[in-house]
Amino acid sequence: ICPGLPMAARVVPLVIASFLHFFSWSFPNGKDAQQLDMNEKLDAALVKEQPLFVIPQPRTTT
Repeated sequence: ICPGLPMAARVVPLVIASFLHFFSWSFPNGKDAQQLDMNEKLDAALVKEQPLFVIPQPRTTT
C-alpha cells in the first residue's frame, strides 16, 4: 500500500471543495442544468454517455 494514500484521502476532498468554492461554474452555450444529459453507459466503469463540460470563472474577492 502506498504510504501517501491516507494523506491523499484527506487532501483530495479539500482540493475539490476549494475548486467548487473559489470558482463560479457555468455551462457552455447558455445551457442550464435542466438540459443536461444524465444518461450512463457501462464500460470498464459506469460513465456518462455525454461528458460534462463546465466553464470555471474565478470569483472576485471584494
